[in-house]
Amino acid sequence: MRLKTKQKLNFTFLLSFLFFSTTIFSQQNINVQLTPVKLFDKYGYINRYGEEEIPYRYDYAENFVNEFARVKLNNKYGIIDRNGNEILPIKYDKIEAFVDGFWKVVSYGKYGLVDGNGREIGRIKYDEIDLFKDGLAVVKYKNKYGVIDKNGNTIVNPIFDLVPVIKYSLVKVLKNGKYGCYDMKGNLISSFRYDEYQILSPSLIRVKFNEKWGYLAGDGAYVTRIKYDFADLFSDGLAKVKMKNKFGFINEQGEEVIPIIYQNVGVFSEGVAAAIIKGKFGFINKNGHPVTAFKYDRVGKFYQGVAKVMIKDKIGFIDKFGKEVIPVQFNHAEYYVQKKLIEVIVDGKYGYYNAQGKLIIPIVYDYSKVYIKDHLIKVMKDLKQGFYDFAGNEIIPVKYDKVEYYFDGMFYAELEGNRKTIYK
Repeated sequence: MRLKTKQKLNFTFLLSFLFFSTTIFSQQNINVQLTPVKLFDKYGYINRYGEEEIPYRYDYAENFVNEFARVKLNNKYGIIDRNGNEILPIKYDKIEAFVDGFWKVVSYGKYGLVDGNGREIGRIKYDEIDLFKDGLAVVKYKNKYGVIDKNGNTIVNPIFDLVPVIKYSLVKVLKNGKYGCYDMKGNLISSFRYDEYQILSPSLIRVKFNEKWGYLAGDGAYVTRIKYDFADLFSDGLAKVKMKNKFGFINEQGEEVIPIIYQNVGVFSEGVAAAIIKGKFGFINKNGHPVTAFKYDRVGKFYQGVAKVMIKDKIGFIDKFGKEVIPVQFNHAEYYVQKKLIEVIVDGKYGYYNAQGKLIIPIVYDYSKVYIKDHLIKVMKDLKQGFYDFAGNEIIPVKYDKVEYYFDGMFYAELEGNRKTIYK
């Protein structure tokens, strides 16, 4: 009778365990139709009703993930499916996660790869092996690095001291301080001569050779001559280049679409870029045509159609046609881009324009603070405080000795010692 009671208790505990396991594993997006359970020092799998599905024969068993589970027997690991079939025989010292259709396995201290059908990809002989990227994987063999493909074919012989870099199915390798590159078939497309080698896309590579820069195609052919003193990354299809202390832009075909005549150029933003001629800034478009006069001492990038400019020590904002949206007459101007609000200071007084150049808060205040999230501006004049919204409406009159914003339209105000709460 005691035995039956004990068995009943064990069964109740088992059901509780199943429910708990199901809850936890379902939260982790792990398939729990079969659950590993330990019985008499052996693991097997039961279904949701507590019925045995896979016999209790393993020393350890893990949950099923993507139809597979890792099991252990006699200090060796294997992989089984939901029917208990061995997808990977239980012979490996270690099996890592199933990624991109392959398991990384260890046998007698050596690494290899096994596909989803249990087929070993080449020999298990490597000191280390990486996961596949763009169809290729880095391997280490006898303390040298190389690259294999998904069929186990050697693409780059393991003869290199440093780890190859795989990007866009190209393999960049450093040898004797110089970079070269292989394609995914193992062809050497760039000999080991480059000081810098940056794979930008499948069809474009930025290189440096003998202190000069240029660009190659994805097959190693020249897009440009290696002639530039500097060559930048591409942005919006154009790259900044420098030659003989002058700057211009080229396109991805290597054509100099903006002549190399400027003292310096910035990056393109909203279709225009800053440029310098004779020490003065202006803006050019992607065709190389000036869109503003070259008369500014400093400029910023365009955001939402306007850019900060400076003449001598005065600041303002212009549009893409060179029209002054905010007159160039202020000691300070700050653009709150997300809210399309421009803060200006002249002779120590604060005021605000909108992005269309309309003065919405007069330039008369001694102090201001912008509350970005709440669309509010706190101001102070002659020691009196108040609040505006971003449309320029005075929502708390500038007459209080102290006023603070709390939340949800609630303000705390104090005037001549009297305190009150104001809701707006």
